[in-house]
Amino acid sequence: MRPNKTFIPKVADLKRSWYVIDAEGLVLGRLAAIVANKLRGKDKVYFTPNMQCGDNIIIVNSEKVLLKGQKRFNKNYYWHTGYPGGIKSSTPEKILTGKTPSKVIQLAVKRMIPKGPLGRKVLKQLHIYSGSEHPYEAQKPQAIDIKSLNRKNKPNKPKVIILNTIKGKGIKEFENDPVWHARKLKGEEIKIGKKRLRIKN
Repeated sequence: MRPNKTFIPKVADLKRSWYVIDAEGLVLGRLAAIVANKLRGKDKVYFTPNMQCGDNIIIVNSEKVLLKGQKRFNKNYYWHTGYPGGIKSSTPEKILTGKTPSKVIQLAVKRMIPKGPLGRKVLKQLHIYSGSEHPYEAQKPQAIDIKSLNRKNKPNKPKVIILNTIKGKGIKEFENDPVWHARKLKGEEIKIGKKRLRIKN
């Protein structure tokens, strides 16, 4: 019996594609989760946790991302200048309307990526811009429709299905008889069922 072998892809075999995402009207958390998985390469069959398997992601219109509820105004980001009493804070509203609106998405994705040297390399494949323009047209990035990937956004999807089933439907000798919930068909009953359903042998 041959032993199982663990497949580890070679660096030369890793293929990195380019994708562009329009953040306008997208919820921050859902967007960041999908982007983080793409950056790490978790959607690929050869995903290896200790290798840089992910794709390059471009995000445009970063200032138009949505935050649910009052998070846009009540959530706080904290950092420290390094000096005594140098703790600072800001809200998503201030950042999104300021000079660097891309920081909101960048921080959300960063916190979904493992820390360490590999995490820092992965984050270099993320390119975030305010406005609809980006300098990577030469790479011909493919557009990703994030809304279509979210199962909550799929239209005409029933939430509850109620079935009114009838036991033995189509065979008048067995139809709607509660006895068939407790036992199987036997001998002559099987022949009758096959005859009614036109089953040979």
